[in-house]
Amino acid sequence: SPNGSEVFVSDTGANTIDEIYVPTHSVIDTIPAQAGPQGLVVSPDDKALFYLGDGMVNAINLESATAQDGSSMCGPTGAATGLVMTADGKRLFASCNAINEVFGIAVDGLEVYDDLGQVDNGPSTDDAGPAELALSPDGSLLYVADDKPDAAGDDHVLVVATATMSVVREVQTGAGTAPNGVVVSPDGSHYYVTELGTDRVVEFQA
Repeated sequence: SPNGSEVFVSDTGANTIDEIYVPTHSVIDTIPAQAGPQGLVVSPDDKALFYLGDGMVNAINLESATAQDGSSMCGPTGAATGLVMTADGKRLFASCNAINEVFGIAVDGLEVYDDLGQVDNGPSTDDAGPAELALSPDGSLLYVADDKPDAAGDDHVLVVATATMSVVREVQTGAGTAPNGVVVSPDGSHYYVTELGTDRVVEFQA
């Protein structure tokens, strides 16, 4: 949580989310969740928890313990993989690797307001595609680790302008690198990508 007092951990096997109180390292609540919860994000005001489950973005009001389900994005077989929130708490971005999509979602109502479209030229018949996401400190750029090869056979990281949901840069990571995780430095000058195909963490200049 932003105030540092709680940690939330998803249990995909039990379809629950555990709330852990940091000072005592003890579980203080177990919250029922949609199928396969992952990608947890706490709102800047500590009042809501957002997560990916059952192919959609879901919300839990941490004050009233009420749940809200968003619109289905990924379909019945699509895996929702990455979730990030802007610093003002008004927008979320989520990736669905099985259908090669990245969505912009308004926190108010959890409705999809824009999407990136098919993010590469490969077929959408396997588990490759957009994985984890990261935002620049000002929220203007979204970094998408995409492990489905493009037409030239290279995996890549997509840099997306969040205002228009359009790709402004495609950074090749090489064939078979399988970029999966991505994080941006606090000053926004660099970003780091985990490559499952090479067992490396690679630093890039933003």
